[in-house]
Amino acid sequence: MQCRPTPYWCQGIFIADGKILFTSDDGESTFHIADNIYIADISELPYTGLVDGTEVVKDTPFSVQLDKKGNVVKRTGKIAGGAKAGYVKLFREMTDFKRAGEIEGLAIDPTNDDLVVLNNRGTQIILGMSQGPFKEEGYTGEVHELYIYEKVK
Repeated sequence: MQCRPTPYWCQGIFIADGKILFTSDDGESTFHIADNIYIADISELPYTGLVDGTEVVKDTPFSVQLDKKGNVVKRTGKIAGGAKAGYVKLFREMTDFKRAGEIEGLAIDPTNDDLVVLNNRGTQIILGMSQGPFKEEGYTGEVHELYIYEKVK
């Protein structure tokens, strides 16, 4: 699914009941700007399984491979069949984290339907790379936390 608008730095995805939840590191830990969770309806997604087709070869998560002439490198084989553009809505701004950090992923607990979110805090991340702890705030390393949100019955 092509997301409109596109969440920035997606880290985790969870699919349930025709919906897809995305965690997104689109905040800024240095300036205490919260990360977010987005949601999209995928019940109409025309996925038909794997089909024979052609797709580009990624060089990095953000770029494609080029051959010596500067043309995009493609591969043939099994690819996802069916696609659509879908609208993504803000589901939750994560302002209740102890400190803005890096939202890493999420899941729905199958035993009680609670939302479980993994957040890391205490280190400065620039372009996905740790720059070390926020020593001036007392951190000596990264802290990993699970936040659990009870489903409203």
